[in-house]
Amino acid sequence: TNLVEYPTTYYGEFNEEFLSLPKEVLITSMREHQRYFPVENAEGDLLPYFIFVRNGNDDHIQNVSKGNEKVLRARLKDAQFFYEEDQKQSIQDNLIKLEKIIFQEKLGTIADKVNRTKQIAELVASQLNVSEETVKKVTRAATISKFDLVTNMVDEFTELQGTMGHQYALLAGEDEEVAKA
Repeated sequence: TNLVEYPTTYYGEFNEEFLSLPKEVLITSMREHQRYFPVENAEGDLLPYFIFVRNGNDDHIQNVSKGNEKVLRARLKDAQFFYEEDQKQSIQDNLIKLEKIIFQEKLGTIADKVNRTKQIAELVASQLNVSEETVKKVTRAATISKFDLVTNMVDEFTELQGTMGHQYALLAGEDEEVAKA
């Protein structure tokens, strides 16, 4: 809205190999970084297409489409690289990195903040008289709640904070409820 005076829409394609990336990564690459519209099928699965809006008529639109495809391919290759590199690090490796990131000068590091959150979560869980297993899940969820902050993907796509934590936690074998939390 209000970015073009004479809108013309067209579509582009990208390699299906990128559909192996989490849907949120693809959508963020298209929508937030390039202002493209992702295309889904009736079931909500992403398809290897995108729609873009050009300011101007449809002269040479095929060339414009090829240029947009090239730009998106580079963005998706970066995302694919980040995704693969992030999986080489364990959650524990990332938790250690949080010890070096200052949250707030008088409040310490992100790791300190996570520890406070963990203590509060354990206290609340104990007050609610939940099962031992629930306490363990709550504790683990609090413990890993910020590990994705130091991933390459979240560094590049900050709006995926939490979303990538969920994805990476599942890939690391964490319980579904813990990963979702």
